[in-house]
Amino acid sequence: MTADVNGKATVEVTSAGPIAGAVKVSAIIPAPKNPPTATFTLTTLPLGPESPVVLNSASFLPGIAPGGLVTFIGPGLTPTIQGVVTDPTQMAGYAVSFDGIPAPILALVNQNGNQQINAQVPFEEIPGTSDNITIETPEGPASLSNVTVEPLAPGIFTNGTVAVSGQNYALAEALRPDGSLVSASNPAQPGENITFFATGLGQTAPNASTGVPGQPGQIVAGTLFAGVNNQGDAVVSAIYQPGAVGLYAVTIQVPANTTPGPAQPLLLLMMDLTGTGYSAPPAYLPIQ
Repeated sequence: MTADVNGKATVEVTSAGPIAGAVKVSAIIPAPKNPPTATFTLTTLPLGPESPVVLNSASFLPGIAPGGLVTFIGPGLTPTIQGVVTDPTQMAGYAVSFDGIPAPILALVNQNGNQQINAQVPFEEIPGTSDNITIETPEGPASLSNVTVEPLAPGIFTNGTVAVSGQNYALAEALRPDGSLVSASNPAQPGENITFFATGLGQTAPNASTGVPGQPGQIVAGTLFAGVNNQGDAVVSAIYQPGAVGLYAVTIQVPANTTPGPAQPLLLLMMDLTGTGYSAPPAYLPIQ
């Protein structure tokens, strides 16, 4: 350590230990005997996640609901993970809870500088504006307070984009009747049934359970509207996807007289018991 012309010296602290709080640091200048010592304190922050954001896993926008999928993104969320981990036996030390209710973790991600945790909001969670979320990692926890959990928070899963007149449109992840993926080169056809996937559509009948994959026959219990080109179409079915957690499949019939185009808007609207509506963020379908 060398002082400047004003007698001011600096020292770099590279490690202050694993415990958060006040730390005493002593800087000793080498000398033959009786070396001068400068002592000061600093405060270390706890290890763990740093202000993670809470997003709907389909839209990647704010808006989560009981039973729906949630994505947390931020530094420090998955410090011991490399790549993508979906095996629960490899998730030791990680946990998420809503107001003390455990939330199943579906994936831990740490790749390309992105750290995230994908989980399911427990069906038991009571909607409100003062909900609390706790995230635990092997290097420390994070607590989020006053989080809003909506009664319903529809989000449509997308798969790629299409450029139209210089603007990119997110294409809904949807299947045609033959099971093929709807795409710019394989557009939906007027008059046919297409199935798209969503989250945040609430409880089903019979009831779905937190962390339990969907079973055949579990239909969306709430009032649901869906359609293309800003009009309501015939909803063939709206179910909790068998074999999946937090995922719903909605099948609609594309009207025979609908307007074709490379990126036609797809509507998804849910209504709660009070008559309040919850719309999914925009997604689009190519229709021939």
